[in-house]
Amino acid sequence: MSGKVIVVEYDEFMDLFVPAPPDEYEPTTKLQSLNFASVATKPESQVYQKLVDVLNQGWLLPNDMAVLSPTVSEKGAETTAGLYPRSDAEKAGKKTRWAYMELPIGCKREPVEDYLYEERSDDTCNDGLRQLKWDSAEVFEYQRRVHLFALYIDDKTAVINRWDRSGSVEVAPFNFVEHPELLGRFIWRFARMSAVQRGHDPTATRIAPDSAEYHFMKERAKPPKVVATSIGGPNEEASKEAGNDVDVVPGVIGDHARAAFAKTLKDDAACWRLRVDDVQKGARYFLVGHPHYVAYGLAGRGTQTFIAVDEADPQGPFVYLKDVWRITSLGLEQEGKILAHLNSKDDGGPVPFVPTLRCHGDVEGQITQCHHLWEKKNAGKTHRSPFKTHAHYRLVVNEVCLPLDDFENARELAEVIACCICAHGDAYERKGLIHRDISAGNVLIYPDATPDKNGDVYESRVGLLADWEIAERISENGSGTSASGRMGTWRFASANSLNLFRKGGFAVQDDMESFFHLLVYQAIRFLPSNCYNVPRFIELYFDDFVDYQGGYYVGADKMRSMRFGPVTTPISDRLMFFLSEPPSDLEAPAHEYPPYHPINSLIAGFLRIIKAHYHIHLPLEDPRTFEAPVTEPAKAAPTKTGVKKGTVYRRMLELKERGLPSFSPKPPMTPAEIEAEKARIEAEKARLKAERIRLEALAAKLASHDDMIVLFMDEYESEDWPAKDRVPDKSGRR
Repeated sequence: MSGKVIVVEYDEFMDLFVPAPPDEYEPTTKLQSLNFASVATKPESQVYQKLVDVLNQGWLLPNDMAVLSPTVSEKGAETTAGLYPRSDAEKAGKKTRWAYMELPIGCKREPVEDYLYEERSDDTCNDGLRQLKWDSAEVFEYQRRVHLFALYIDDKTAVINRWDRSGSVEVAPFNFVEHPELLGRFIWRFARMSAVQRGHDPTATRIAPDSAEYHFMKERAKPPKVVATSIGGPNEEASKEAGNDVDVVPGVIGDHARAAFAKTLKDDAACWRLRVDDVQKGARYFLVGHPHYVAYGLAGRGTQTFIAVDEADPQGPFVYLKDVWRITSLGLEQEGKILAHLNSKDDGGPVPFVPTLRCHGDVEGQITQCHHLWEKKNAGKTHRSPFKTHAHYRLVVNEVCLPLDDFENARELAEVIACCICAHGDAYERKGLIHRDISAGNVLIYPDATPDKNGDVYESRVGLLADWEIAERISENGSGTSASGRMGTWRFASANSLNLFRKGGFAVQDDMESFFHLLVYQAIRFLPSNCYNVPRFIELYFDDFVDYQGGYYVGADKMRSMRFGPVTTPISDRLMFFLSEPPSDLEAPAHEYPPYHPINSLIAGFLRIIKAHYHIHLPLEDPRTFEAPVTEPAKAAPTKTGVKKGTVYRRMLELKERGLPSFSPKPPMTPAEIEAEKARIEAEKARLKAERIRLEALAAKLASHDDMIVLFMDEYESEDWPAKDRVPDKSGRR
């Protein structure tokens, strides 16, 4: 997040973001008399409590209270401080209530030289700054926020911060002991600001726990009162949960959505009624609980997704709502428009295995401010703004999916990826779109209702390629049309796209390579292999990078595997998968190893195609990466005195004069030998030409969706893939 901070003076910050109430005079004398000096003199263990005591005065905080709360962070047990509505203060004193905190407050006795707390990494932040970052991110997760204010004090210095999804604006640090009226004025005005001024989203209405809407949501979350279609069927567990006997009667397909919705109705989280303003369909409303997925952090797209109930169809299927701050400065289309094009009947009909659009639209008037403020403060300067402009956006689709991590076995993993390659191919070839962000979060499993030949409906699990928000239309040469820099997810991006953006932009081969990385990523985590340190493998192959002159480039392991293969473990063994766990002893004899897993053949075949692509189209001698000199330096004429006759030279000269075989002149070739050499050279040329033709044909498959689908089908249909081959996740993820 380096560079995502704008520092302004106190008065400018207050004028921009913390206006005085129109119908009340500021009590200047009272503000000047606030005893913040008592906070600065207390030992660190008492700083929070003393600050709370000073703030909790009725004239200063008429409707809020400063509260100390116990919580658990990445470091363990912690104490947090913040302003809460008075109605929640008592509960917040027992446990931090992120869903109700109005202003996170961080305190630390140690002075901080660099107060720009998001400029500093977690490794260099002190404990107070690190905790305030964590607290602020928690508020963004639990509340529907447009922006968020935060306060940090250390020793005698205070910093006020305003976050939105593009970055932060911060007040230049000031001495709150010498100038108590500055900190006091901020608190006094903040206490009188409206919910919208404080940063709450007016299109998100909090649902009260005693409301009819809340009770309706709890009812929708209850398990169905029908049972599985068969013993051991997909709804057997739901039936048991509902207290039913397991009989063979019609069941409910897609109960995973109900179960996921139930998990979002958390006791410590709020429920919401979200508005989606669709240009064609008007305002639509959806009931949601806690986010199903959160992109953790402060600045960025801030993606949150929800399992939702459509108020227009309250007893209908659950739907999936995506809330994101899309980047408008890159010129990308709204994801809903992309999905509408994919779903349309034009150009050969709807694309299979992609989400079905229900509604979408920007949230009116909600655009980040940092970019505009930076441009105002840097008018006339030539350097580029570090801020992107983000617009708040919501999208609703019909399908509620399972994460790819939930694949039942390796065969299903391969089938799901093949479905998504099919979707990618139809979108590319029929609709003229390229995805550009193939990742574990965007390749999903959809439990679909499928009729059989008798008309009975059963549940089949297929792949679904989601998150088309950075997709773009392809140019005449088949690549992306924009030059918006690196896009997508680093872990799964092609080695070439991470190294440099080559001429021609992002190509279909880059997305195909991402499918390969995704296959390896899921296999290394959930299948038995000879990799005994999976977290280290993930770090080296997926997450590593080269830092060069301020830029970040692909890590060595990923690039080496794509150019030369095979994929290797951290101890340089060829990565291999087995039907069960191999022995941990590296010197164990071969007969102690279990049989190889058939996924090895799929990975090897996929990698051969990628290596051919790099050999043909991205060779190491690629002239596009080098600048030829304009003129060659003149060569000096050789002279007898031009070589320094040192010790090594004299010894070599002595060996030559002694007539050793290595220095003896070769006798001239006979006519027969000359003809034989010519024949050998021609044979080598023919071999190299045939090899290039073979590699060109192999490389071409990476750009052919049909060929890639055939590769998958041939592999998972020709081998006896086991039904049970998964092991617990070995990545170390929590």
